[in-house]
Amino acid sequence: MIVVLAVAAFVLNTLGGDDSAAADKYCAKMKDGIMTVMHDGTALTSDVTLGDGSVLKTDGTVIKKNGMSTSLKDGECINQDGTVPLKETKREK
Repeated sequence: MIVVLAVAAFVLNTLGGDDSAAADKYCAKMKDGIMTVMHDGTALTSDVTLGDGSVLKTDGTVIKKNGMSTSLKDGECINQDGTVPLKETKREK
């Protein structure tokens, strides 16, 4: 009985639509001609150090721990762990 309850709690927690994953994303958005990084609906006002040691600047520039830099494009996001998830592409019917 305890095992069934534990499995049920795990499944409900997994499928429950936990928004914490969305809260760990930083997304670039072009706003009034200026690239802005949004987090939880508000623009970043200071640089953020991500879990892998990368630094995310307020203009969307990402400086990796090894010193290499890249910039987020409009609509592109980066996770708290420093990974940029692939965007889903729409297929034509």
